Amino acid sequence: MTKMKKILAVALCVLLLGSVFAGCSGKKAEQTTEITDETLLIAYTADNAPFFQIDEKGNASGFEADLIAKIFDSIKDDCKNYAYVKVEPGYRLGEETAYTDKDGKTYIAYMAVGGLQKNDGTNNEDYSFTNTVISNRVVTLVKKDSKIKDYSNLGGAKLAVVSKAAQNALADNAVIANRSAKTTTVYKTAQAAFTALYQDKADAVVIDEFDLRTLDFVLDGKKQALSDWTTELSGQLDTVEYAFATAKYDRLKDDINEALLELKDPKYNDKDEFTPIVEQYFGYNASNFSYIPADK
Repeated sequence: MTKMKKILAVALCVLLLGSVFAGCSGKKAEQTTEITDETLLIAYTADNAPFFQIDEKGNASGFEADLIAKIFDSIKDDCKNYAYVKVEPGYRLGEETAYTDKDGKTYIAYMAVGGLQKNDGTNNEDYSFTNTVISNRVVTLVKKDSKIKDYSNLGGAKLAVVSKAAQNALADNAVIANRSAKTTTVYKTAQAAFTALYQDKADAVVIDEFDLRTLDFVLDGKKQALSDWTTELSGQLDTVEYAFATAKYDRLKDDINEALLELKDPKYNDKDEFTPIVEQYFGYNASNFSYIPADK
């Protein structure tokens, strides 16, 4: 695409979105299944619990669905309503048709959900992202009496790896991955991985924090706190950042960022409305940003 065509595409995107918001009102925005010119379309490609799921009737649930309901209550220039539409992987926000009604009229989506990660593939080139909403660290735990004291000692150790995020983080760390390639075992569950660590079948467990925080480790039929016998190495192998995606150069991103800060501000509606939603779905506060007053 030539530079002039890119400029025209951006201008058209802004014009189209402006026409969408022109039909918006100050009323509460609600999810709908009846799409009109006053509807903001939000794209998704597949269910991805606990981030986003949708049932046969089109009712959305999950962390992002609950958060979006709050966000669109907060955005000052919000649309009359919003709707989720399923699109194919690779769909380009703000450019391609996401929905066609019975009369053949086409509609474009300007926002996407579904546990989208920053810095994943070409995501940063394809979309504009809001500020990081939540993050998932990939960490390493060892026994308290282990000789492994930091990541420099990890090469060649017997590693028990849990989750795709942990596998990817390990693969990206060539020094550790290459030295531990023959002694790395992938476990389907955190329970199995920590059992291997307890039984000295592994020297360390590499796991993402989402899985770690939701684990109730059971030994001989009794729950046992990991903190009683394990320690976490300082630092992390990776941090996966999740955010909402919007069309490139779209002002919707800034509106969402402002709404997120307001929702986390304890003075907004007299309480922090953001953190309880995070803790409900992930079991701990997986967000790492704080509300910063505009005058600071």
